[in-house]
Amino acid sequence: MGSFDIWESPREAERMTRFLQQAATGTIGVFTVAGEASVNLTSALEAELLAFGLSKEASVNRSPALFGLKYSFAAVGVKNAPAGTALQAWSPDQFMGCSGMPVACGVLVPKEIVK
Repeated sequence: MGSFDIWESPREAERMTRFLQQAATGTIGVFTVAGEASVNLTSALEAELLAFGLSKEASVNRSPALFGLKYSFAAVGVKNAPAGTALQAWSPDQFMGCSGMPVACGVLVPKEIVK
């Protein structure tokens, strides 16, 4: 399990990318954003998130996007699942009165993998 504040710095986006790259196929990922995750979102991190079956369903400047400016976001996906199979939801602007909150990522590991 990990928590990553990609609003704070590009280094956090790189750290989250490495974390997600280590997840095995079939790993369930739970992702949340309260506020802002688009400013330091790298193409590498976006690719790792899309690998969990997420899809670009938000719209920024009439272009598909994974996150929008100050969009709260939640998703549950599976590593290496087909695009668009994750459960996703967006809530623009603010979440519970907060903006610029950290990104949190949780991974549930199947029992047979835990040693």
